[in-house]
Amino acid sequence: GPLTALFAKMGAAPAIAAELGLAANVHFRTYGILDTGLRLAHFMGQCSHESGGFRYMEEIASGAAYEGRADLGNTQPGDGRRYKGRGPIQLTGRANYRRVGRKIYWADRSLNAKADADDLLGLTRAINGGTNGLEDRKVQTAKAKGLIL
Repeated sequence: GPLTALFAKMGAAPAIAAELGLAANVHFRTYGILDTGLRLAHFMGQCSHESGGFRYMEEIASGAAYEGRADLGNTQPGDGRRYKGRGPIQLTGRANYRRVGRKIYWADRSLNAKADADDLLGLTRAINGGTNGLEDRKVQTAKAKGLIL
C-alpha cells in the first residue's frame, strides 16, 4: 500500500517496509498521524533519523551506557542492555518501554500538536531529550514532506 511505498522511499528494505506499512495502517490512524500530511511527514522524518533510514530497528550500541539511568526508569541490573533503543523511533529505557506498551509514544507525548505547528525543534526535544541530529532530522523531514505534501 501507500504507506509501505513511503517507508521504502524513505530507505527501508522491502521486507521492513512491508512490515512497517502493515503496522502503520493500523496504528497511525488510531493516533491521528494520518489526519494530516504534515503530521505524517514529521513522524516519518523523525523516525527516519532515529533508525538510519529505517535500516536499524535496534540501536547499534550495546545499551550499557543506559545502565542505572533513573531518568529512563532503568532501576534494575541489566536494564541498560535490556531496554536499549529499539523500533523506528529507537525507544530507550524501562519506563519508556512500559509507557509504549500502554500507548504509542507519539500520542503519549502529544507530538501531533507539535507536528501541526511544524515545530521540528519541539518534536526533536520531546523525542530525543535534546537536539541530537537536528540537521539530519531537518533533512529527513524535508524528504518526507516532499513525498507526502
